[in-house]
Amino acid sequence: TFLRQRMKRILQGLKDGNVGAEEAAAILGSLRSELEAAGLDEQVRSLKTLYAEQIKDVKAYLGDIGEAQALSATDRTSVETLINFDLEKITSKLDLYVDDTKSVLMRSILGGEDISVDDIVETGSPRVAAQINAEINTALSTFSRAVTATKAQELGFELMIYLGPDDGITRPFCEDVLHGTYDGLERDAPIYTIEEIKQMDNKTDLPVLTSGGGFNCRHQWRPISEEDAISRGWKKEQE
Repeated sequence: TFLRQRMKRILQGLKDGNVGAEEAAAILGSLRSELEAAGLDEQVRSLKTLYAEQIKDVKAYLGDIGEAQALSATDRTSVETLINFDLEKITSKLDLYVDDTKSVLMRSILGGEDISVDDIVETGSPRVAAQINAEINTALSTFSRAVTATKAQELGFELMIYLGPDDGITRPFCEDVLHGTYDGLERDAPIYTIEEIKQMDNKTDLPVLTSGGGFNCRHQWRPISEEDAISRGWKKEQE
């Protein structure tokens, strides 16, 4: 929403000025800085709030299984580094949005066409917006799974339970894992050892332990004690 609104304002000013191709090129060259001046950096930084919510969820779950102090101050540097890596990837998608807009606009100007602000913004933005959303969703869920998996192994957990929706858009891979039938076994609950999870194949290049079913996956792995797992139907002979 921020990108669309700000881009429209900038392009409208360009249109009203009736500039030529050379001047338009100069203006487009500073398009990224114009967006930064309008508050793009603040928008990107606000994504850290979403990461904070993920950390709260992980802490809450660890607290529920008796590991309230599992996430300590010593984890902060690693977590911040991972967040910054994710934000760099998201920012690259924002740059792609700007570049797409520049390209469409220059074609219009060089072709002698009237500048249609709505058409220019809509040409590239739906595709790139979808990429940005996918990148954010994937980065957030992968971040949460990575922190959870790391702490689970540090705390000595060997079992994980797969949690999340089972609906019309659930991937076949995730359906199999959720139903406990991934490897042909009939489980009463979607509980697997960490070693089993590491051997799973979601048909992407992304590891199942930290990426679930792949891009935009809505499911999470959570550590579970052997006692709780047995109460849910897991049996040791399933290892």
